Amino acid sequence: MTETTTKPTVRPERHEPNYSLGEKIRFLVENGDSLRYTVTWDGKSTIDAGVVRDGVVHVAVDEPGYVRIVLRETDAPGEPLAEAAVAVAPELLTPTLPMPDDFIDFWTGQLTRLPETADPQIFLHEEHETDLVYGVSADTGDPDLGTVYAWLHVPREQPVPVPGAIRYHGAGVYGVPTQYTREWAQSGRICLSVNPHPIPNTWPQERYDELLKGKLANYTRHGRESRETSIFLPMFLRAAFVPRIMAALPEPIARWDRSHLVVEGHSQGGGQTFAAAALVPEVSGAAFSCPTHCDHAAPLHGRPAGWPQIVDWREDGPVPEHLEAARYFDGVNFATWTAMQGRSIPSLFGICYLDPACPPTGIHTAANVIGGEVTKHLDFVTAHIYTERFRDATFRWLDKYFPVNVSAS
Repeated sequence: MTETTTKPTVRPERHEPNYSLGEKIRFLVENGDSLRYTVTWDGKSTIDAGVVRDGVVHVAVDEPGYVRIVLRETDAPGEPLAEAAVAVAPELLTPTLPMPDDFIDFWTGQLTRLPETADPQIFLHEEHETDLVYGVSADTGDPDLGTVYAWLHVPREQPVPVPGAIRYHGAGVYGVPTQYTREWAQSGRICLSVNPHPIPNTWPQERYDELLKGKLANYTRHGRESRETSIFLPMFLRAAFVPRIMAALPEPIARWDRSHLVVEGHSQGGGQTFAAAALVPEVSGAAFSCPTHCDHAAPLHGRPAGWPQIVDWREDGPVPEHLEAARYFDGVNFATWTAMQGRSIPSLFGICYLDPACPPTGIHTAANVIGGEVTKHLDFVTAHIYTERFRDATFRWLDKYFPVNVSAS
């Protein structure tokens, strides 16, 4: 395709692309006749393929899921010229495999590794007109879990106790920037912004680069042969320890109301959020933006697994030990356990229809099983991005379920 050629586009016929089982789906193509199209289950197994004729591609499916179309010049893999997706009865999606019988026992036993209370070390890091930022660290007492490092964001004025929040962060090896979370304190809430690894947020960039190339290179694969050795075991246990840090914060610095605690995260932060919501009874709400770790077994049903795709798949199926271990770090199973506890916490899910890293099929499955009042923010044309639209939706959701009552006495 030359630079002067008009770029092809494809879109569902409907503005809100949600369909019922068996309903005909029409994808409208512009400037794309004679291009090759492939229709798949969320980018995985093929439903239909062919050549675009008369600017329309028709398809109908009798199973729930997300249906994606891509346009290319040839059948060869590569970046598509255009793509679009629709949802088909996503409220009917169910987990590919059930939660392991000993899932609860395993995690209940692992929680005993954490101290009952935290002893956070705190220092003032930044002062702003509306808010303050403190550095916080707390040792878990377990050398395999290490120390939790976080920024504590608080309003400069705290006339009354306010809701608390914990933000977990995405993949990589880095120091969490303070600007990511200042607006939470500016909204009147107390928030801990947590590094996913047991490393300080104040190192020079060279030290993070060294870890990324060395000890933490390809860290998502570390220990994936067993639930006891997976790197996500200590990561998720640290996530469960953070609420104990919140509870130990001195009141002159942070006036938490001790009855409202929201956990939130984007991408890998969303995976940690699933764990915290299930493992910590004090959590009263959870918000997920394109969360990871959803339905690791999905390829058994021809759907893509959520990031980090820690299971290797061969022609004859998954590597058994990978899949067995991955089930203990599956957001769908944590969501199932959250519902089983009968807590009915409100939740917010950001689902991007074109997300190649955290496919919407698995995320919607988790939303279906988590229980409580579920709010879905659907983005029909976006890939794996934390958008301003979702940020705004998050604060509307917070104001609805966890308002800041500054006039309380």
